[in-house]
Amino acid sequence: MNALNWNSRQLTHGWQRGVTSFFYGLGMTAADFDTPQVGIGIPLLEGNLCNLHAYELGRKVAEGCRAAGMLGFPFGTPAVSDNLTQGLEGGGASLVSRNLIANSAECVVTAHCYDAMVGLHHCDKNGPGFAMPLARMRSIKGVRSIKAVRSL
Repeated sequence: MNALNWNSRQLTHGWQRGVTSFFYGLGMTAADFDTPQVGIGIPLLEGNLCNLHAYELGRKVAEGCRAAGMLGFPFGTPAVSDNLTQGLEGGGASLVSRNLIANSAECVVTAHCYDAMVGLHHCDKNGPGFAMPLARMRSIKGVRSIKAVRSL
């Protein structure tokens, strides 16, 4: 047993044997069942400059996880651009989106028994949105990563 797969082992070696067939469907092998799993939270909204290319970056992080001997699984979280919604009715959703990001990340990471979490931080709400679940899920190791907007 790899000590780093302490949580995902509940699924890959747990009592629900049918779960492994789902993982095989994802292209995993029996050797992958002993590999740590990392949830990669991505605020998805390509209609906002801050989150443009976020999914692409998430795939790169997943590739890095694979190269480091782990499995990375990107997942999406809500994203609201305060720059686009200021002064409009939608502006009221901007701050609330921080809690939605936090709750979404915590929901996915705990439900899927990930061993760690990477939160891709693209704006002022995403950072706290990914820090909050890490504080609440004290046994889950994680990191917030800041993405710079690349020039087009």
